[in-house]
Amino acid sequence: MRMKDGTVIDLTDLHSDELSDLRIKLLNDQADIQGQLAIAKMKYQTEGISSDYEWYIKAEHAHRMMGRRLQTIQAEFARRKRERALSFERSFIKNARLLLSAEAYERIVDAARDGQVMEGKEEEA
Repeated sequence: MRMKDGTVIDLTDLHSDELSDLRIKLLNDQADIQGQLAIAKMKYQTEGISSDYEWYIKAEHAHRMMGRRLQTIQAEFARRKRERALSFERSFIKNARLLLSAEAYERIVDAARDGQVMEGKEEEA
């Protein structure tokens, strides 16, 4: 992802905490720009004072770009969540295959393929 200063950040290299910090920073920056745009609009509507046209266009563009960066970060969070879920499923299947009898494992696989929930005793806590 390219930042406003031109640096490129590979989101896959960031730890989840760093990704969260970056998201918070972008949200704050976006809110600041949104506030400045709101003030400029209000001054124009109430006092007839127009802001610098070039500044206004750049501020709107920066606001949109921060929104896109936030979408990219959100997509990375979603990708990681899917990856964790797949990792859990794969690990669960491997362990079930190792720990269950072949018959029990196949019964569970068949029921899952059919979208069924197996009847049986529930263990008490």
